[in-house]
Amino acid sequence: MSTVETHEKKANRASAEEALFAKLREEERRILSRFSGAERQVIVDRLNALKGTVDMVSADTRIQVFANDPGAGWFWDPKHNYIRIDAGALLTRPLEENRFFMAHEAAHRRLTCLSTVPQKLRENAGFHMLFNVVEDGRINLWLQEKYPLALREGMHNFYASMGMDTAQRELIASGRAPYVMLAYNEMLRLWFAFARKESCTPTPGLPRPVRAFINAALPHLKELWKSYPAPGSEGRGRHVIERHAKRASEILVRKIWPLFKKLLKEDTERGAEQKALEGEDGQQTNKSKTGQSDKGEGGQEQEQEDTEGATSQDSEQQENGEQAEGGKAGAAKEAFNRLPKGEQDALVEESEQEIGEAMEEVAEAHEGKMGTADDAGGAGGDEADSAAEAAEDDKKRREKKARETKQAKKKVNRDVAPRDLPIDDTSEKQRGASGGLGLNWVGFERMQSAAGQSRYNSLRAQAAPVIKALIARLESIFKKRQLRGEGGGHRDGEDIDVDRVIDEKASTPPGTPPDQEPAVWTRPHSKEDGPRDYAFSIVLDVSGSMAGRALAEALRGVIAVVEALAYFGIEVEVIGFDTMLYEAKPFDKPLNAHAKGAIGSLKSSDEGTLMGRAIRESGKRLEKRRSKQKTMIVMTDGEPGDNAGAAIEEVREKGIEVIGVGIGSGTGDVAALFGASGVGNVPPEKLADTLAELIRKAIDKK
Repeated sequence: MSTVETHEKKANRASAEEALFAKLREEERRILSRFSGAERQVIVDRLNALKGTVDMVSADTRIQVFANDPGAGWFWDPKHNYIRIDAGALLTRPLEENRFFMAHEAAHRRLTCLSTVPQKLRENAGFHMLFNVVEDGRINLWLQEKYPLALREGMHNFYASMGMDTAQRELIASGRAPYVMLAYNEMLRLWFAFARKESCTPTPGLPRPVRAFINAALPHLKELWKSYPAPGSEGRGRHVIERHAKRASEILVRKIWPLFKKLLKEDTERGAEQKALEGEDGQQTNKSKTGQSDKGEGGQEQEQEDTEGATSQDSEQQENGEQAEGGKAGAAKEAFNRLPKGEQDALVEESEQEIGEAMEEVAEAHEGKMGTADDAGGAGGDEADSAAEAAEDDKKRREKKARETKQAKKKVNRDVAPRDLPIDDTSEKQRGASGGLGLNWVGFERMQSAAGQSRYNSLRAQAAPVIKALIARLESIFKKRQLRGEGGGHRDGEDIDVDRVIDEKASTPPGTPPDQEPAVWTRPHSKEDGPRDYAFSIVLDVSGSMAGRALAEALRGVIAVVEALAYFGIEVEVIGFDTMLYEAKPFDKPLNAHAKGAIGSLKSSDEGTLMGRAIRESGKRLEKRRSKQKTMIVMTDGEPGDNAGAAIEEVREKGIEVIGVGIGSGTGDVAALFGASGVGNVPPEKLADTLAELIRKAIDKK
């Protein structure tokens, strides 16, 4: 293929995707227009905040996110690399659950590799259903281990609210649900127990074939669920992710799918046989009704006796359990065998179709769809009309889902006042000192730890000389400011003017009574900046590349300047960042044991470096302080994963000085990014001294 053809295909694909995204944006505007202005603002704010979660989990800043119709659910489209999330859920479900929904779809983008599954199986409705439930379990366990603070609560609340035990009992009691549906719900329930490290015991009363499938498949399910990269290792390369996905697919295809296929076959045969039995019963009922017209009163008595007998028989069947089930199955099989071959084939085909539709409904009700791209690696489709096809598929899925859930969904009141919005913000309140923190934050209350306090104290001891020296230099600066610009000749003030006392005595005639209030005091007649006129925000990179000595030395420097600033009562905040933001020490919290433990608990995370967002968010907080001089110091060892340059300019336009510190060799680009206020190639062991000097210069400008 020539270079020209390659570029042309890429251009066509980009054009098709842009057309698709434009259509989805228009669709999103239509969806949002149904809500009141206040509701719409809540949805948009949450959607914007959730985009940061997607960037964090997927490690893909190109992925698109759009609102979906209320009741239409959420899903990731692997072919065109976009996520849709239910607008109704955004408005009414708890914040932490919405965060989990989005993180779950983003995790599919990160870990799901459809290329490890044979194409024919991907097109099989039964395999589609099975893949959804087991792959979701694998993905969710990785999320739970990777982001325990940020996602565990939302994940567990969501699965606990699904009422799986109740649904399971209702399905079993009906006696009509396909075995695969019972197995699907049982696998969900067992995964939830497995995730909580509880006993994975099958539900009592499951039909024999379902119980046999669960007992045989459970060891393989556990093995598959655990086949995910160790948190942090996924960042080493796509090959690590693919290796675990391939292992999971092998377990699914070779060990679990054959068992599930057997269950599907039993379902198909059972459905066809049941239809045959119902056909015979219908014929007998019609004959019985024809004869009842001549029975009169006696016929009614006989019918009542038959009904009572049937009721008694049903009770006995319930008590006998499997014996009753076997009896019904035997009668259905006999009825089926009495049919001609052509009718048998027709019933089997009808049963297969009904079970296929039921499986699609179950799978879509839980999760959405499994895409057909060769790999989870992004948007595919070389055809120019792929955008239209994808949009049409999405429309059909949305309409079908909306029809299925219309009766079950509560109507959102469009006329409620903003303060009465039906939003469950319990999780938001539980985030500790969130104070309006978005989804991308880990709040101050969740940052403290005993190990963090111990680490802080150890690093503080190492930084003691720097702390002492910085305090002395700042004391000298503030003392000089008190002495400068002072006028004497006052009868009260801050200091005695010794020269004026001598002059007063020399000019007083002998024998004159001493002045009880001599004008020998000085007062500052033009106040210069004191400690309360400054506010500092320390923004520290804790991404994967900062692991080890770099982060330890950076923390030693942070602790040195925080201790010195706190000594003078100067406002200071410490924010850690990777693809999340960590509120280690807010402006309005003292440097107490909790704050020290929070600072000491900052550690590297094997995540990326969303520096621009960290600068913007920290800038918003710093802008609100009343101090006259506001300074932000950003410490990092690498290139940002977003447009940090634009963020720096935005914050500087607010009158905030933004200084950048490049940690280690090869960080000259950091200095260039921050311009005249950037310092690069700072050896880790020199960080504490460098930070102390930057603080001194920021205060001693006059």
